[in-house]
Amino acid sequence: MKRRFRCPSCGKVFTEPDVVCGWRRRSTQRFREYLGEEALHQTVRRVAQKEGVGESGDRRCVTEEVGRRLEVRKRADTPKFIGVDEFSVRKNYLYHTLSYCHLQFKRGGNNGGDRRKRAKEVRGVWG
Repeated sequence: MKRRFRCPSCGKVFTEPDVVCGWRRRSTQRFREYLGEEALHQTVRRVAQKEGVGESGDRRCVTEEVGRRLEVRKRADTPKFIGVDEFSVRKNYLYHTLSYCHLQFKRGGNNGGDRRKRAKEVRGVWG
């Protein structure tokens, strides 16, 4: 419950800051994250009815959750080099394209077995 105060000189009404829910919010951050997660797997209307909240508030929770997930993707490191290779699955019939992330390889004095070392250092494979 928030306390309200009235300024004696101007008459403006204001409330004390709420550290649990946040500014101009009536639910906790954890509950809004939960609503956003649930609405990604079910309809917004169903989640709103199940939890007893409005559909517009639930839509805002979904928007916040999607924004949070996209922000995490933006922060991921992007590779400096991407290799693209095409290989045959069935000769002269079926080909696949493989793209993978190259790392900057450090060249040592011994070049023997360099190919195997590079194969181990490939980070990820995307198809």
